[in-house]
Amino acid sequence: MDYSNGRLPRDPYQLPLSLPAKVAVVGRNKSNLVKIQCCPSRTYVKSIWGSLGALFVIALWAYNTFVATYINLYPRWVDGYLSFVWFGGYSTIATVTIFCFLKIVTSDPGRIETDLGHLLGSDGNYFTLCPHCEIKRPNRAHHCRRCGFCIRKMDHHCPWVNNCIGEDNQWMFIQLVFYAALQSGCQLLMLFWVLYYEPPCVSCDVDTFVHFRSLAFNYTSLALSISLFVSTSLLTLTQLFNVHVDRTTLELIVYKSSPWKIVPKSPEVLVLSLMDVCGSRLPWLWFVPCRSRKMSPKFFEEDPTAVFLS
Repeated sequence: MDYSNGRLPRDPYQLPLSLPAKVAVVGRNKSNLVKIQCCPSRTYVKSIWGSLGALFVIALWAYNTFVATYINLYPRWVDGYLSFVWFGGYSTIATVTIFCFLKIVTSDPGRIETDLGHLLGSDGNYFTLCPHCEIKRPNRAHHCRRCGFCIRKMDHHCPWVNNCIGEDNQWMFIQLVFYAALQSGCQLLMLFWVLYYEPPCVSCDVDTFVHFRSLAFNYTSLALSISLFVSTSLLTLTQLFNVHVDRTTLELIVYKSSPWKIVPKSPEVLVLSLMDVCGSRLPWLWFVPCRSRKMSPKFFEEDPTAVFLS
């Protein structure tokens, strides 16, 4: 079937409004969340592989930031080849990137922790029944087995941030991949300049291991920056496309919708969709990570695109 006309049907395998006795329903999944002691409103998903993925991202960020600031930018600023704007600008972008990462790792993507029957009513067009949580959930919600909860408008579970991407934190994910692509792009420009155009460092102590092996550090960082820039740029474009056509990654996969066959919408629709996702009508606030998303959760969707995956 072709669902490229902009409307998705109800999932044919969706559970009925009342569960028949023959349907085997597992009990409510045990929560996989750990509350952050210093900030009770923040949680972390208990997952060994997810934690390793998050630690890998932090190590990657720390390595590239160390190479850029300590090995390249700071010595060139001391030598007078660069102004402080370059050193301070890159440090600011790197700080914002790791802040966005830590924020989304401990964020709530839109978990449904209680039955929403009192809000959704009895109209079956607005909700489905989760066989894992045994609760009524809004359309377009999906159950994540790693987190142990149903997530409103779930896009996907990202192993690199060890968290789900859903209605309440998709704007954080867009910020993260955007700033990661920006940092990687600045890293590439800086490395090409240092490796091929800039004269040798004068103030560097070549007797130290770091500066003696600076060429190896720079070429390793160059390879990592290229892969990071390509991947995060593609993720940024993918998320903007999903926002533009009002589809999640799960919906595109489940309904096998070819992205190039979906009817394109006007740029004004993209702006309005970003206002809704980012929770602000001021475009400059879309780039500010230290804020909250001031939007009410969407419990009623006119287009029932709920998916049921057992």
